Amino acid sequence: HFTPACIYNNTEGDADARVRIAFSEPAWNNPVVRIIEPDHSLVVPRIVNDWTLPTLAAGMVAALVKKKQRVPDFLRLLERESVGARDGVETAIFGMT
Repeated sequence: HFTPACIYNNTEGDADARVRIAFSEPAWNNPVVRIIEPDHSLVVPRIVNDWTLPTLAAGMVAALVKKKQRVPDFLRLLERESVGARDGVETAIFGMT
C-alpha cells in the first residue's frame, strides 16, 4: 500500500537536496513523514516530531481511508493495539506456577 522513501536532509548538491528543496524542508531539520500522491501533494498532513508506532499507523490508516482504499485488518489491529503502548501499557507480566 505504501512505498517507503528516505531523503537525507543533511546533504547539499545532490538528488536528496533537490527533493528536500522541492518539499520546502529545511536542511538539518527533524525527520518528517509524508504520505503523498503521485504529484507529491499530501494525502494527510505531514507527520513531524512524533514518529511513534501509534502515530505512524494512524497516518497510514487515515491515508487509506481518505483514498477510499481497504485498510488491511493487520493495520487496523496495529493501530488499535499500539495506542495502548502510547497510553502507558507497554509490558504485561504473567506469573507461572
